[in-house]
Amino acid sequence: MTEAELLGLIRRVTGISQQHDEQATQPDSVTAENYARVVAEVMRRDGIQLNDVDMRNIRIRVLEMLAYNRRVALYRETEKITYHWKKPERLRR
Repeated sequence: MTEAELLGLIRRVTGISQQHDEQATQPDSVTAENYARVVAEVMRRDGIQLNDVDMRNIRIRVLEMLAYNRRVALYRETEKITYHWKKPERLRR
């Protein structure tokens, strides 16, 4: 299962919507902690117990993915902003 599929599963389970127009209402650390709890609960239901190191690794990966998504969005936004200089039709004197 890829990370994107895992995050999609977590979003469905928690009811988190991923709209681009929607601003984040909580810090990334809280989001990462929530994802880690959901993953731990899903794994516990499957009979797999996660330890503290596993939870830390999940939180770190979620924070990395959130930072990556934010950087990509920033790059796309800066690519949109272009300045086109136009030569004046005639010089004023």
